[in-house]
Amino acid sequence: MNYIISKKVLDLVEKVVVKYPKSKSNDKLLCLLVWEQQGLELTPEQREYFMAHCISAETITRNRRQLEENKDWLFPPEVKKQRSFLEDMTHKEFK
Repeated sequence: MNYIISKKVLDLVEKVVVKYPKSKSNDKLLCLLVWEQQGLELTPEQREYFMAHCISAETITRNRRQLEENKDWLFPPEVKKQRSFLEDMTHKEFK
């Protein structure tokens, strides 16, 4: 099942990158375009605000990981277990 989800995500990202070449070098734009393909609807003003002011998803998750590693945050065991499982599955699928 995870392979199917990952394959669908990979196909969606590829579709977006082919259609919008600028997204190859702009992760924030890529995220926005993928989310729009998934049904997110923003006005032109909201899109502009997002691109200019919102923190990227990658930066947010990178900082959460840093907190987890450096601050001894105690995430519930089921969260750690699920994240570890998904990380292992992703590594196996893309090797």
